[in-house]
Amino acid sequence: MDDPLQRILIRGVGLSVSWARVALAWAEALTNIAASHASDSDCDAAHHISDEELVALSIGVAMINVWNGLAAGDRLSADNKRAA
Repeated sequence: MDDPLQRILIRGVGLSVSWARVALAWAEALTNIAASHASDSDCDAAHHISDEELVALSIGVAMINVWNGLAAGDRLSADNKRAA
């Protein structure tokens, strides 16, 4: 077991590596939707996780992207102070 992702998922969370890879690919596809336009391969891969998981993951990714967009637009740095 040389894959760090696999070690974390199996020992720490109990998720399968294939589930995590699909989830990460879906999160990446949603984050880059302007460039990828949700390709067929992204949508097909998303069918490998349950509808409930897909909805929860999609909402989580959307919220993170909203907060990142707001922070970038306000020029916030990691310490929550505006950059000069």
